[in-house]
Amino acid sequence: MSVRKQDLQALRDMAAAEEWCSKLAYAVFGIGKSQAPYAVFGIGKSQAAYKAFDGGLGAAMALHKALLPGWILGWQANGAMWVAKRPYTFQAMPSGGNIARAWLLCILDALIAEADNG
Repeated sequence: MSVRKQDLQALRDMAAAEEWCSKLAYAVFGIGKSQAPYAVFGIGKSQAAYKAFDGGLGAAMALHKALLPGWILGWQANGAMWVAKRPYTFQAMPSGGNIARAWLLCILDALIAEADNG
């Protein structure tokens, strides 16, 4: 298993447990504005991931667009978020009403799956 995949899984597990590790996020997403997924906030992907973890829907959407081109997003009637791109579908339930964190978990699951393929 690659170091990147291990880091992605560790970050996903921490986020699911409602914990955050900036050092691990930097290892996964990089540091600095040059990594920015969007110009509006002018921040890097690791900072955007933290904002999504903390409830920022705009940050979650920007990460999705930057990191998962071709993946679609959806919501289920029970409140679950999901992302899909054949042959994968990943879903997560919002914890404490934090929809952005559920979206982040789906993004991390998708990145883990993509790490398996290259």
